[in-house]
Formats: sequence, C-alpha cells, structure tokens
Amino acid sequence: MTHPRSLLVLALTATSLAGALSTSPSASAADGRSPAQVRPLLTSDEELALDVQLEMAAAHRHLVIQQVAARLAAARAAAAQQAALAAEAQRVAQAVAEQAAVQAASDQRAAQAQQAAAQAQQAAAQAQQAGQAAAQAQQAAAQAQQATQAAAQAAQAQQSTQAQQSTQAQQSTSQPTAGQSTGDPKGYARQLLSSRGEADQFGCLDSLWGRESGWQVSASNASSGAYGIPQALPGSKMASVGPDWQSNAATQIQWGLGYIDGRYGSPCAAWSHSQANGWY
Repeated sequence: MTHPRSLLVLALTATSLAGALSTSPSASAADGRSPAQVRPLLTSDEELALDVQLEMAAAHRHLVIQQVAARLAAARAAAAQQAALAAEAQRVAQAVAEQAAVQAASDQRAAQAQQAAAQAQQAAAQAQQAGQAAAQAQQAAAQAQQATQAAAQAAQAQQSTQAQQSTQAQQSTSQPTAGQSTGDPKGYARQLLSSRGEADQFGCLDSLWGRESGWQVSASNASSGAYGIPQALPGSKMASVGPDWQSNAATQIQWGLGYIDGRYGSPCAAWSHSQANGWY
C-alpha cells in the first residue's frame, strides 16, 4: 500500500490531471465506462491520475470500514456494558428481594413470638388468678371446717351439759344420796353405773365387791382394818362422802366407785388388778 504522504502528492497530481482530462476528447469517451475500458485510451499521466484516484477511493473506503468497525465495536462494548449493568442490576434487585423476604419472614417470626409471649403471659396471669382463687377457696374451706368443728364441739358440749344436767336431775330425784339408806346395795350400784353409761361394768363390780365384802355394809377385815362394801382402808375415808359411812350402803358405794374411777378408771380394770394381785 502507498504511504499516505505519497497519496497526498498523487492526489494533488490527480486533481490537476483531472482538470486537463475534462477538456480532452478521451474524457468524453471515458464517460459511462469502467476503468479497464478507459485505461487503454489514457495517456501515461492520465493513467497515473486514474490509479491515484482509485487508490484514494480504496483508502477512503478502508478508512470508512475501519470507522464503521470501530463504531460497531464501540456499540457492542456499550451494549455489553449495558447488559452487564442490567445483569448486575437484576442481581442486586434479586438480592434485595431475597433480603426483603428474609426480613419479612423474620418480622413474621418475631410477631409470632411476640404473640406467643403475650399468650403465655396471659395464661400465666390466668394461672395466678386460678391459684389465688384456689387459695381463697382452700382458706374458705378451712374456715368452714373450723366453723363446722366449732359448731360440733359446741353442740357436743351442749349435749354433754344437758346430759350431765339430766343425770344430775335424775340422780337427785331417783337415787339415794349420802345419808339415805338403801335396802338393795346391788340394785343401787347397778342404777348408779347405768346413769353414768357404764351398765356393762356391773358384772366386774359385782365380782370384785362380792369377793371383798359379800356386799355387806358392816364387813370388816380384822387384820387390815378395811371396812364396808368397798373395803375402804381405813373405813373412815368414806366420811368424805357422808358421816353415815359405817351404816349407809349408798355412801359406801358412792365412795367406792369414786375410788375405782380415780385409781383404775373402771370396775373391770379394778377387777383385773384384783385377780392378778389379790387386792385392789
């Protein structure tokens, strides 16, 4: 390829030759013909000018192609850059969407956890209220039980008082007292035990005093000094019940039962001791 500077020289020469050719007969003959058809008709200078023009046209075409290629490459690079930017923007948008989804899920879980915590707190408050209600109910039940027990004790005490008063009244009206004689010591003892709710103890008492004195008011033990139905030792102890202790069976029986109650608790216990030891 011809150097650009040579092309410039040739272009100037071709320009001058073109002016000369425009006035020559051969130029009109060359109208509408290809360079190959015109070339035989040209002089050497004209042929040189034609070559210069052809080479300049080729160089211009090559330059245009280069410029077009450069612009096309630039356009492709710009398109690639735009595509890369679009891909990056899409990636960023997808990442943002994923992050938003994760945040939304986290917010939903947080809301669910908060709701569960609120429900748990409400359940705890209800349980506490239920516990307080149960404690109050238990306290009320305890108070009611205490009231019931107090009422039962009061009723029992009243019943016991009434029974005691009734017994005392019955004893005062139907039983002989100290100073009053009785012709049936066993019957009197049986009646006295029955009035105290100890009628089942008479068998033991009968056996005990039957062996001790034979139920004789004036029974006396010469060796020990014991006297009367219960064989009091000494007999004068029975004076605490009445001054007629030597002759009144009622006085002796009342003292004897008091002695048995205080020492053994019941006639049957006293009889067991007498059987085991020979005395009571």
